Amino acid sequence: KALVHSPEMLILDEPTAGVDVDLRKSLWNYIREINKQGTTICLTTHYLEEAEELCDRITILNNGKVIKDDTKKNLLNLMSNKTVVFQIQSLKQLPEELLKFNATIEDGNLKISYDKNKTSLNNIINILNKNKILFNEINTYENDLEDIFLKLLKN
Repeated sequence: KALVHSPEMLILDEPTAGVDVDLRKSLWNYIREINKQGTTICLTTHYLEEAEELCDRITILNNGKVIKDDTKKNLLNLMSNKTVVFQIQSLKQLPEELLKFNATIEDGNLKISYDKNKTSLNNIINILNKNKILFNEINTYENDLEDIFLKLLKN
């Protein structure tokens, strides 16, 4: 009913609470579409994945107080730690250059943690190439909005 008159702003309170995955995806697509057409969407949600997927600007509340209000990009950049896991072919000893990244080897995987503001994945790959460390696969992991939320609550 709220959409019949094409409002300038639409306030949605937990729109996907209790819905199945297929309906949730359909709702997300619809929300994106009406937003592209110019409707401002105000979304309240406990599902941080939903906020990260749909929102450009995010306000984090705790006990009714604003903890942080910023763009999604700025919030996600509050934590600059990244992890990369290389599925390596063989490695007997870690090169000294990787020690500063808290590198570990487990079950054929080389796990490296780094600050994306201080180094790049390309730098790490260059170290591997220089040391003739061959790998078959790369997986990267970055903090998400849930990690940021938990960090902000601790402060």
